[in-house]
Amino acid sequence: MSTILHPRNTSSMISRRTGMQRICILLGVFFVALALIGMSQPEFLRLSLSVAHHFIQLMTGSLCLWSGFSDEPKKSYLLGWSLGTFYALMGLCGFVFGNLGFTGLGDGHSDPYLWRPIPNFFEPISTDHIFHLIIGFIFLAGAFFWKLKVDSIARSIVEIQRRDE
Repeated sequence: MSTILHPRNTSSMISRRTGMQRICILLGVFFVALALIGMSQPEFLRLSLSVAHHFIQLMTGSLCLWSGFSDEPKKSYLLGWSLGTFYALMGLCGFVFGNLGFTGLGDGHSDPYLWRPIPNFFEPISTDHIFHLIIGFIFLAGAFFWKLKVDSIARSIVEIQRRDE
């Protein structure tokens, strides 16, 4: 009688996570925790955490956890490129298009790089821009190095096949 825990089938049940999947899981937990903590402490980590931020962070965290726990490493790779690009562009746009101003959220403090894509609803400040650049860099670096590793493994397989011919 065969069971799910049969010794010959355990290798198919245990899947090793790639580095990019681990990054996605770690950042997924971080984003979900940041959104939940930010709901009670809007100035957590000196970030400007609004309702829009919470929504974006929960969606990012959910997508990261979904792709990190997925059986296909390519999902986390594609998510890393897309979210890395999104967050890096958010950080760059904040510094390029940001102006001196007072936030319409929270305590209304001033910031030299206040960017208002959606006034009084989504207003990232300087610390948000730095945070976005760091997160974008982590996603892009993880995806880039995962791609390098996959390409080198593929080249090795091709070289071994050529030698065997």
